[in-house]
Amino acid sequence: MKRIIFLNRFFFPDHSATSQIVSALALHLAASGKNVHAITSRQLYDDPQARLPARETVNEVDVHRVSTTLYGRSRLLGRGIDYLSFYASMWRSVLAVARSGDILVAKTDPPLLSVLAMQAAKRCGAQLVNWLQDLYPEVAVQLGVPLLGGPLGQALAHMRDRSLKAAAANVVVGQRMAERVLARGAAPDRVHVIHNWSEDQCLTILGNCRRAMKPGSCLLIIEMVLPTGDAPHPGKMLNIISTSTRTGSRFATVLESWVLNWTSAGRVVT
Repeated sequence: MKRIIFLNRFFFPDHSATSQIVSALALHLAASGKNVHAITSRQLYDDPQARLPARETVNEVDVHRVSTTLYGRSRLLGRGIDYLSFYASMWRSVLAVARSGDILVAKTDPPLLSVLAMQAAKRCGAQLVNWLQDLYPEVAVQLGVPLLGGPLGQALAHMRDRSLKAAAANVVVGQRMAERVLARGAAPDRVHVIHNWSEDQCLTILGNCRRAMKPGSCLLIIEMVLPTGDAPHPGKMLNIISTSTRTGSRFATVLESWVLNWTSAGRVVT
């Protein structure tokens, strides 16, 4: 049976964003009868010293956890070393696990994971699917990461673009991001927009929050809300190179639908 192998630095029981998204899909596919593997680290996002089991089965998902350095996220240099050690360990694990015809699904943690996944897919005869939450190095350049605004950043972008062109599919989280990926040379029939959370899913999440809240509770939503119109805004650049961001009117639609069903006295703060 063809296997689906997810590549991401974190996986269940970790609670970071990419871990939750990857884990949810992997567990769903495994429950539907697919042969699913995950190659990840032994760390937790908020606990770099964690040593999760090197091998286990989580609800029919075969999880392979590789060893990495344990510097954590507090310093840029240490984080970079953790990235490099994950690249090396993941490479060895993919070559040991993947077979011809398998599907490698590369997430974006750590950055540029698709570049290494492309080479591994070629070596193993597997198909590559890039599941993009952001575009690196562009997002790093916008955040002012040192050295990436010049030739180094251009070279990294060139390698990343090769992985976009080589992939059987590139999954992005919004239309603006799709346009950016297409502009970098990916074939139109290989770019697919799949939002992380639809409006209906957002309402389900908010409904769960509502049921857990007591009267007088405050729901704090931390998000960059885009203004309408064509006026410049820093969030619009992040919307192109990172995740899909809602405008104020779209947020209002979601929140109003939720508030209309809220029978308790509470507040929403955005």
